[in-house]
Amino acid sequence: MMQWDNSQALYLYSDDAPISKFNNKPFYSITSTNGESELNTFTPNANFMNVYTYAYGRNCKITLTDEESLTPAPENCYGLADEVDLHQDLDNNKGKMNYALVKGGKPFEYSFKGKGYLSVTVDLGTGIVTVEQKLIEISYEDLEEIYLVGSPQGWIISDGSIALKASEPGVFTGTVAMENNPNFRFFHKLGKWTSDNCFGSALNDFTEISTPVNDEEWTVSDIVDHGLGNWSIPDWAFGDMQIKVDLINMKLYLKGNGHAGVESVETDSENSQALYFNLQGLRTEPTVPGLYIVRKGSKTEKVMVR
Repeated sequence: MMQWDNSQALYLYSDDAPISKFNNKPFYSITSTNGESELNTFTPNANFMNVYTYAYGRNCKITLTDEESLTPAPENCYGLADEVDLHQDLDNNKGKMNYALVKGGKPFEYSFKGKGYLSVTVDLGTGIVTVEQKLIEISYEDLEEIYLVGSPQGWIISDGSIALKASEPGVFTGTVAMENNPNFRFFHKLGKWTSDNCFGSALNDFTEISTPVNDEEWTVSDIVDHGLGNWSIPDWAFGDMQIKVDLINMKLYLKGNGHAGVESVETDSENSQALYFNLQGLRTEPTVPGLYIVRKGSKTEKVMVR
């Protein structure tokens, strides 16, 4: 027979435990996401009770109480012992942990880097609570870079992909040496062809949105989250393209005549100096074997240096 102890685990209901003080009486959960709270009522007369934050949020909290109030007194709440560091435990244990439910304990609270939800399941027979955190959407504001993948570098979703660095939270910029008539999309994580890590021009794969680009003003188009469609730049001759990806407002900005990538060459001559660039369009020297973009006069080609 399990022993009842209000200072330790709270056995809400089971055949082997003492009759719960909540048996057939209202029991409440307060779910909070991003500061907005909701009060829910339970009658714990089954084997377990599950509570989760209904809306996806960055900040999630669950409070269990026998007081019908959005601001219950601490002594009327049931939660974690003071010494428990829920954030650290979940981060170190693949997002799932078991605890004893303690009378007067603190709420279950977790701050996501992105959008997620918190789930709390109470085993009414043992008084053990299982807490899980599930990340649904990463935080684009926390990304340090995203990647342009497409014809400029052979559609390789690996280290060869072109990185755009964060110029401010959620906004990524760069100047890329684009080949003739390029098409591309963006990834926030490399390795797999999946919509989960992709930003495109349209939702469906094999879709191309034609986007003219000029040197005088920014061309602006919508970004589709999880989109697999590509942007296609018609009548584009090899040269610099300025790119800004705004994931806060989901807008793509494109403009020609960039200044941070491949330098312009005014003359075309057999005596022109050969200029070398990496696949990201940045000026370099061919000191390491590999594939380079080489421009001599007005002629540009990819060259394997061995």
